[in-house]
Amino acid sequence: MNAFPNQLRDRQQSPDISSLDSPPISKQSNSLRTRSLSTSDQSSDREQSSDIPHGSSPPISRRLNLELSPIAVSNRIVSTEQENVSGISTFGGVEPNRSTRVLTEEKVAFVWFQMLTEILVQMPQLPTARDEMLEEWHQACRTGDEETNIINDFRHNYDPTKALYWYTRDTHLYRLLNKALRTENVDNIYKFRFFIVDLHRQLTELFQSSIPMNHVLTVYRGQRMTIREVENLRHNHHGLISMNSFISTSVSKQVTQGFLAAPKKEEQEKTVAVLFKMTISANIARQTNKPFADIRKFSSFSKEEEILLSMGTIFRIDKIEQHSSDSFYFELTMCMGNTDPQHKALYDYAKEEIACTKKMNYSTYGKFLALMSNFDSSIAYYRQVLSLVPDQLQLNDTDLATIHNDFAYAYRDSRRYQEALKHYEIALKIRLKQESTHEEDLATTYSDYGWLLMNMNDIQKALDFHQRALNIRERILGHNNGDTAMSYNCIGLAAAYTGDFDRALTCLNEALAIRQRCLIACHPYTAMSYTSLGSYYEALSEHFQKKNMRDKALEYYSRALDIHKQALSIYKTSVPPTHGTLGSAYASVGSIYLNQGQWQEAIENLTACAAIRRKRGSSDLANTLNRLGQAYLGKGEYQQAITAYREALTVAEKTDNKTLVIQLKTNIEKCKQNSS
Repeated sequence: MNAFPNQLRDRQQSPDISSLDSPPISKQSNSLRTRSLSTSDQSSDREQSSDIPHGSSPPISRRLNLELSPIAVSNRIVSTEQENVSGISTFGGVEPNRSTRVLTEEKVAFVWFQMLTEILVQMPQLPTARDEMLEEWHQACRTGDEETNIINDFRHNYDPTKALYWYTRDTHLYRLLNKALRTENVDNIYKFRFFIVDLHRQLTELFQSSIPMNHVLTVYRGQRMTIREVENLRHNHHGLISMNSFISTSVSKQVTQGFLAAPKKEEQEKTVAVLFKMTISANIARQTNKPFADIRKFSSFSKEEEILLSMGTIFRIDKIEQHSSDSFYFELTMCMGNTDPQHKALYDYAKEEIACTKKMNYSTYGKFLALMSNFDSSIAYYRQVLSLVPDQLQLNDTDLATIHNDFAYAYRDSRRYQEALKHYEIALKIRLKQESTHEEDLATTYSDYGWLLMNMNDIQKALDFHQRALNIRERILGHNNGDTAMSYNCIGLAAAYTGDFDRALTCLNEALAIRQRCLIACHPYTAMSYTSLGSYYEALSEHFQKKNMRDKALEYYSRALDIHKQALSIYKTSVPPTHGTLGSAYASVGSIYLNQGQWQEAIENLTACAAIRRKRGSSDLANTLNRLGQAYLGKGEYQQAITAYREALTVAEKTDNKTLVIQLKTNIEKCKQNSS
């Protein structure tokens, strides 16, 4: 994310378009090259006689879109080299002597975990939730008779009012739940949602009935942490941290001392003692829905005063002391995430994208997974929901249409267009029947469906749907609205596809103007407008190139580069370093430099793009590496060109891109001949 699109109820993850390099990006980004409006990628190693090199540019239909895609590609919120033993996530504080702050993957994970916890405790439960948790619990310890008896006890005697008792009881349930939360494994966390909801609800009820309104309390927690984790916290001084699990604390500092000793010698060598002094506030807990309470009366261990904090509680690190080589002391203050502007921007974006600004429904979790690029899990979830309708789950037409619309989104952004088409049709059919009372939802489906049609190259129908969405939004939401701006952006892109440059420029400028009025300057949607305008000027340059008006073509091509660089500068400070949008922005800039014969600048930007796409496993990596090879070839660095081409060849062979495979083999042979 990045700072992030806001008002995107249309969940507009823009057109798939996932590559900028050859083609640009998917919900992510995009731009055009100086080429035709055809949708097929063409070979890039033809000789061009014009003043504007044509290199291997992506077709405009693949480059005219903005990719604001998800950030994770696995069932982990963020991949790490080793398990997070402490279960603490960090969101960096202000770095001295830095005028801008780069959004890291770790910061993104911090916010996405916050969103996940909110979704789990607020969304309605599926009727299968209890059985799914019991099955996971049973599979994890099926060889133990004692634990099997405990599971059976839970199955027959569990009551939601006993959630705290079951949480504090010495069972695998406690360990499995906290391991899932600590490792941020989304699929595993979801399996325990049945119990998480009851635990959070009982803790909330106890908090509301026992904690005075303005109460402030000091509690302590002692634990062993790895050196790496402690260093991470030290580097985050004055920044935010989140407790991923439900956290046990004590009002007695003395009680916590017993948790600081390492039980085994090997653990003593790998970990250090950490004492946390935490100031917790009832007012902040109420505002953030992160309750805490003394659970002695409900605990299976009722002798000590245990204050349990809800998962996802946010603190600020106020003080750090090192008392010895293996002993550290931290003072933390409970706070709201919106005290950090970057956190607030990202959090607001995430809520808007997942449509959490409205009441959460059965579709919310599936949308969350899709926005994380966890498409298979998202699709499996939607299939499960629909399989329960209507026998076990009764949905009204509004909820059913939302599920089909968001199900289509998961298919669309994973490029399974025919399946997406089917579900958009169902959603549209339902919403057309509700037109008079649910027009805003109808506009969302028109807009989302329009993105799919653009990806499928059905431009006229896409233009029609985007215009319908705009008409509704102008009437209901008003002109200065993020969704209205998105419709103008979509129409501008579609008009550029058709060569209607006057209409395209008018709409794209209007989208930018609205966003500049409604959003902060470094907002990703503002960058999206710049990306779209950059693509527009590339298309216009190509138009004049075909008319042999080379001065005009060069002028607009230069303008396209300047605008793409402007978009890139925003994305660098507003989206995570592995975000697809950032990769596409690098690709747009690098591709223009390549076509202009500015080899070193092309290499720098295409290398950055390749690094991102390599980490994401992007299907556009081969095209990026092919262009990188061309840049090295242009610079006369044949061995580096061969290296890039060979990696591209490996990727292209895996994706069965026969045309690119042939081209790459030819390029490699040419490099060998030139270098000999």
